[in-house]
Amino acid sequence: MGYKPVIVTYLGDRVKDWGHYEDYVTIKLKDSPLDSLLFNTVPVELTLGDVNWVLIGIKKGYQGDVSVELVWKGLLKRKPEFTGKGAEILNADQTLRELVSMLEPVTLEAYPVKTEESSDLNVKASFFYLPSPQAKTFVKGYVKVVERVCELIYPRQA
Repeated sequence: MGYKPVIVTYLGDRVKDWGHYEDYVTIKLKDSPLDSLLFNTVPVELTLGDVNWVLIGIKKGYQGDVSVELVWKGLLKRKPEFTGKGAEILNADQTLRELVSMLEPVTLEAYPVKTEESSDLNVKASFFYLPSPQAKTFVKGYVKVVERVCELIYPRQA
């Protein structure tokens, strides 16, 4: 496939398959509640080349009506809180809240996308990317956050 995107390298053994679709890197993960993960970068306004990394987790067949987004409460000690339809289940999950507090995403939201062919749940997280020795760990953490939100909103069928 030629050049391997850094996100694919960071996710390593978790990647089952990957490709490109328009401006996105598409990733299929092993043992994931997501059907696919999309990745791209978005320039941060008023900076000299800084970018936000954007992950969109997609789960097909979602029929619900959720519309949730993350907001930060407080000035000195910021606390994450989800607002919107379906926020209660996310706010009640301590594991998710701890991950979000540690990683501090720029945005985190979940919403349905309906087309003529399907109805999907999209979970979108964006974060400011800083190249560092810990970057790989942070990227894996953000994928875990997207997966956790998906699992809480649309649990796997047993």
